[in-house]
Amino acid sequence: MEIEYTNTTEDALAYTLFMSKSSPYLQGQKRRSRLIYSFAIAVFYFAIDSMLKFQIKWSTVIVSLLFGVISYLVYPLLTEYNVRKTLPKLLSEDKYKGTTGRIKVIITKEGLQNFTDSFEGKTYWGAVLKMGLTKDHVFIVSPSPIYSIPRHACSSYEQCSSFIELIKSNYHDSTGEELPVESY
Repeated sequence: MEIEYTNTTEDALAYTLFMSKSSPYLQGQKRRSRLIYSFAIAVFYFAIDSMLKFQIKWSTVIVSLLFGVISYLVYPLLTEYNVRKTLPKLLSEDKYKGTTGRIKVIITKEGLQNFTDSFEGKTYWGAVLKMGLTKDHVFIVSPSPIYSIPRHACSSYEQCSSFIELIKSNYHDSTGEELPVESY
């Protein structure tokens, strides 16, 4: 089966946000950054307030902790905002050639073949780690490349469903295992 589509900036954003939510490595990195950021905000407020008043009060400690908790809760929103703001700029500067534009994916018994203007590659089924499904995309995660297929590339819901089932079936036939599927 062959599917051809145009990957847009919105598709690249969806892929980036999907990876930030589904990658254990990125999740760990985000957790560490989130804790460091929150701690730094709390310490900064505590230090400034203590220096200005020349004394330490319980109210300073409580407000510092409150700032830390608020920054911990706001951090994911800030990082998503940053991704949404910077990725389109990077794509327009051709920093990630082949991320957007025409893409063709061919599903074979051996694996997936990927063709773009700047890249041709093949991923064997044994290298596929999982499939992620969202309302608008099908993501096939492997060490390289990661396939981000917008559902609008399919002409109908039935075609998209058969596409997903073919991937699962070929993966099973090749590896003898069920393909891990996560819905987001």
